[in-house]
Amino acid sequence: MTATMREPEALSGDAAWELVEDAQRGDTVAFGRLYERYRHLVGNFLCARITDFSTVEDLVHETFARALHSIATVRRGSNDPGAWFVTIARHLLLDHVKSARHRREVVTGDFDPNRCGTDTLEDRVLDRLMADRLWSRAGDLSDDQHRCLVLRFALGLSVEQTAARMGRDGPAVRALQYRAVRRLGALLKADSWEHTPA
Repeated sequence: MTATMREPEALSGDAAWELVEDAQRGDTVAFGRLYERYRHLVGNFLCARITDFSTVEDLVHETFARALHSIATVRRGSNDPGAWFVTIARHLLLDHVKSARHRREVVTGDFDPNRCGTDTLEDRVLDRLMADRLWSRAGDLSDDQHRCLVLRFALGLSVEQTAARMGRDGPAVRALQYRAVRRLGALLKADSWEHTPA
């Protein structure tokens, strides 16, 4: 599936967290606004990994049902609330993939037209391991660098959307992203030296 869902206008991080807090106080309209704001983000995340659109729709709805059920547990943090919704969707996706009744369904990774049809199982496993390693080391970055990478790459936001969420301008986000990627590269390079046999 190559179609993506259109995202509404970005909310600032503070405005989004205020909606979460209103929803925690029982404001169903606030939760509805969160749904309208983040359903596209969750849908795009799932569409990149599942080819069956009806399954994507089911998982999007289940994501928000679980979010509504556990809205009282989420706390304001450095990340946009969208990261919380995507985390729920990711767990549902993993459960879906592991369930026996869905084993015949094809689940795909991120689409790269240059590699279409050429990946072996080994390539996919290595790609996933590298992605897991990258995100685990991203925790060693500064809070701003980590948030920038989450917004840009995990949530797939544009530079402009990321800037709005972080209260910065586009060039500042580009510079922050550049420094974060360089720092992450240095951390990974240091890891590879530590694990090289003598």
